[in-house]
Amino acid sequence: NKYFFFFLNTCVSNFGDKNDIALFIDAAKENYKAHEFYLQGNYNQAFKEIRLAHKILSKLYRQILVQKYRRDARILLDKGAPIIVGAKDPRAEHFLKLGYRDLVDAYRLQRQADNSNRFLFSLKIRLYIDAIKLVRQAKRYAFLGLIESKTPLPDKKDFQTQTLNEYLNKTKPPHIPDFDRVKNTITNMLNRRLFPNYYDFFRHIHDNYGLKYDRDILKENQIEISK
Repeated sequence: NKYFFFFLNTCVSNFGDKNDIALFIDAAKENYKAHEFYLQGNYNQAFKEIRLAHKILSKLYRQILVQKYRRDARILLDKGAPIIVGAKDPRAEHFLKLGYRDLVDAYRLQRQADNSNRFLFSLKIRLYIDAIKLVRQAKRYAFLGLIESKTPLPDKKDFQTQTLNEYLNKTKPPHIPDFDRVKNTITNMLNRRLFPNYYDFFRHIHDNYGLKYDRDILKENQIEISK
């Protein structure tokens, strides 16, 4: 139950509108009531409040998946496609295909959740979470396709030549987290004007790795939730 809120908090903090935030706070309030009833030993009422919280969460998860995540991933892929295809880079085009594939798979998971028993809120939520994870992966492929399409051939590791001596004596490069590598590379390419920032890139890059961009809805509304 805690994970359901933790995961959705990032989604709502990054992309939620007023309606999304209001629903999220309502669900958090019901969850807070459930915790109070549990501590009082009123387990029957606690269960009812948890069920109500899950019902609200299920609705909100679907809402933000359809209206925000799937829509945004489609825009990122569609707007990046002319740049990627124009580069005539096989790997960049492969990333683009993988992005569209994951977007289709996310829709299948959404349909599975929609068609599941209407009272199995936890099952629906888990399926929506899996769909959001796939959409995030689709968006990551959109950025990887852009990076690959604008990386010169000599700079690509697979095409760099080296002698046997260089291979045997090379030092291990420092580990750079994937998030930092993608963010820094996109920043560098934007500064060089290799492509425009056509859809709030950095908000999406943060969200792709489960990170909040510029706000935290749960922290901002802690007092209201606990009233």
